[in-house]
Amino acid sequence: VLADRLGEEAVPHPGLRAAERGAVLALRRRLHSGLPPRPADHLLLRDSAAVPAPLAEAVHDLLRRTEAAEETLAGLRQAIADEQERLAIRAWRTASDSPFLRAFLDSAAPGLADDVGRRLAAGEAWSSRRLRKRAAYLWRAMGRAAAKTTPRGWAGQIAAL
Repeated sequence: VLADRLGEEAVPHPGLRAAERGAVLALRRRLHSGLPPRPADHLLLRDSAAVPAPLAEAVHDLLRRTEAAEETLAGLRQAIADEQERLAIRAWRTASDSPFLRAFLDSAAPGLADDVGRRLAAGEAWSSRRLRKRAAYLWRAMGRAAAKTTPRGWAGQIAAL
């Protein structure tokens, strides 16, 4: 709708200079492609006498809403990363604190606990690819240990999850 309004109200205006017309058409193409306006687009429209003020304000409103959505998305991504790290730390502590679960892990995935311990001691973050994969495996192993009885011992009895 906004792209159509630009094409109907701004582009054919006789007071629109050639350089401005090119910029307005580029903005119109971006909007048709589903891309948001840029701050420079709003400034151009705001400063042009050929563009009606309500149209420039509509572009500015879309720009503000896009920026707010991007900030929200960045916050959500950070919250997800923080939660993934918290859960990885929780899985490691649970596996480290329980001798039964540690024995189960050592039998199910020999070397996993030692590898995680070495990586953490070396300062590797839980957000690294290898530790993320190992944390996911720890959770799967604990889920398996909590839900299935095995001849390996007491794994099903320690379900503190």
